[in-house]
Amino acid sequence: MKKTLYKAVISKIFVLSLYLVSFITTIFPVFEANALSHPVIVLCYHHITDEPMSNFPNTKAIIPKEEFENQMKYLYENGYHTATLSEIQEFLYNKLPLPEKTVLITFDDGYKSVYDFAYPVLKKYGFKAVVFLVGSSIQKDENSKESTRLKHLYVKQLQEMYKSGVFEFGSHTFNLHHLVDKKSFLTLTEKEEITKDFQELNRFFKEIGLPEPKAIAYPYGQYNKTVIEISKKYYKLGFTVSVREGTINKASDPYTLKRIIVPPGTSQEAFSLILKGKAKNINITPKYPNITRLIIKEKEHIKSYLIESFTKGNSNFVAAKAFFAPLGVDTHWDEKSKSITFKNKDITLRVFPPNGNAEINGSPLDTKIEVTLKNGKAFILPEKASNYLGFNLKRNDLEKAFFYYKE
Repeated sequence: MKKTLYKAVISKIFVLSLYLVSFITTIFPVFEANALSHPVIVLCYHHITDEPMSNFPNTKAIIPKEEFENQMKYLYENGYHTATLSEIQEFLYNKLPLPEKTVLITFDDGYKSVYDFAYPVLKKYGFKAVVFLVGSSIQKDENSKESTRLKHLYVKQLQEMYKSGVFEFGSHTFNLHHLVDKKSFLTLTEKEEITKDFQELNRFFKEIGLPEPKAIAYPYGQYNKTVIEISKKYYKLGFTVSVREGTINKASDPYTLKRIIVPPGTSQEAFSLILKGKAKNINITPKYPNITRLIIKEKEHIKSYLIESFTKGNSNFVAAKAFFAPLGVDTHWDEKSKSITFKNKDITLRVFPPNGNAEINGSPLDTKIEVTLKNGKAFILPEKASNYLGFNLKRNDLEKAFFYYKE
């Protein structure tokens, strides 16, 4: 009797153990596999505006305030989880399970509009986001003067944003965010200079009370072996940008993580496709703000200025006063003669719109300098004027950038 009872108990225990083994090896691995198999979508934004988009023609990196708000509302109403960099790090390195609907919201460059427009919306929905800062562009305070149309964040705003728990901050380099002959300046820089730049950004973060950045977004999405090698010494994550894809999964390389730029005019249907990793089905062609970059290199120092501009045919007109101010040129409108005067040391260049007649130090020039008035500002084709004023500028058409090398 006891022997029969013993066999029955053993048999039931055996059956129960098989059931438990089956449960453990099927249910939990399925949960884990599902949690890890769903990609994380990484969204990339730049500047958000409350101005008419007609003020920003041909851009794919500036979006209206209303569109950003609607996209965040869509994420909230559809149950999306907004990840932090720490969660992404754990997801990639330690296979941390994340919710099926997970996005990472990122902003590049550190524009003030992130504070003005994105911050309140993200707080409203309890979302998290990352801002990749160009350290040299951050302003000391709200009274700091910038010669660029798109204003950048200042220190107190960064501190407030960090303390709120909504934002964390990453690296967009300290001062290597430039293009040279269609290539990111970061990829053209020697190891020692890249190291110095990364260290300078770390010092800057510490100085203003931010933790050292754990991630970098490569300027223009460009990188090479040297950039990756040095990034691994300072960061746990590295982000690029993609025209068609912004998904990462457990097998992704932590230092070449893709992000997708969300362009203006993105419909709800298109946005939903982006979130499903199906952006290849929609027409997205990233372009950068309709601005001109003036980059001045003097010995080991590089300064970059964003200048309001517009394109007419193949000509790129820049805001005259903002463009020439960093070069030390005094620019003003002479109401009496209805002309624009540029003065650089002992050189005085006077241009008469709209016909472009010009004179230098009072003597008429044989050539004309194209200039036009728009929205109360004077816009000029800078090449000829620069030459007459003693500056040898090199032009890069890809980003409408002008380089000036001071000896």
